[in-house]
Amino acid sequence: MQLSATCPIKKIVITLTSLLRIFDCVNVLGSRCDVSISSHVNSLVKSAVDKFGSDTTDILVNNAGVAFDKKLLDTSEEEWDQTIDTNLKGVFLFTKAILPYMIQRNSGVIVNINSGAGKTGFSDLSSYCASKFVRGWLKVWH
Repeated sequence: MQLSATCPIKKIVITLTSLLRIFDCVNVLGSRCDVSISSHVNSLVKSAVDKFGSDTTDILVNNAGVAFDKKLLDTSEEEWDQTIDTNLKGVFLFTKAILPYMIQRNSGVIVNINSGAGKTGFSDLSSYCASKFVRGWLKVWH
């Protein structure tokens, strides 16, 4: 499969070398980002805006997530913090970082990948369930 007329890749084999070659052929930005650290999030958003332009900020998909298969009494404070920081704080930080660009353009879509666990609850996923109930928060974006 050829990606474009100017792209020399005939088929995709997932290796670091082929990924780097794909990045040269399409508009992709790859980056490591700890979604729970605002400086990482802000840096990634800035890199994306610098590369693609602020007028191309059309969609944000909040999809980072972590879960520990443990009952509440077996969940450590560190596991609780990691779950809340990734699943909830990450949504807050990315939304806060990208929203000004969307407001400026009066356009944009934010998709939050959620889970039924946020409404139903599962005894072995206590911190995950708590982190996934964000429906009320979504209603206060004004």
